[in-house]
Amino acid sequence: MTVLNKPVGSEAPTGFVLRDQQALITAYLAESTMLLPSGFNVQLMSGGDYFAVASTAATAGQAVYASTTDGSLQTGAAGTVPSGTVATGFVVTQGGAAGATIIISGAVAPISGSNE
Repeated sequence: MTVLNKPVGSEAPTGFVLRDQQALITAYLAESTMLLPSGFNVQLMSGGDYFAVASTAATAGQAVYASTTDGSLQTGAAGTVPSGTVATGFVVTQGGAAGATIIISGAVAPISGSNE
């Protein structure tokens, strides 16, 4: 599977990349990075509860939208997709100011198969 920084057209993103210390710090004396070199493994999260940062103020119950330009998150009323974004299927469960850490939740799909 290929992971892109932004959704293709008006398609909802498959998930978001879980920050799990898989980035590579390449800048001299840098302390952190968001760079994932081509070919590195990532985990795409499509459901569950996560801390996130949105570029807009968020209140509990709002829908979460991803920018089609850079993948950043925005929040708003369900069904009112802001211009330049697509719905993610996640909702805000704990809000906060723009740029603050919030909690978003998405339905977890049942696991198919057997454990026998």
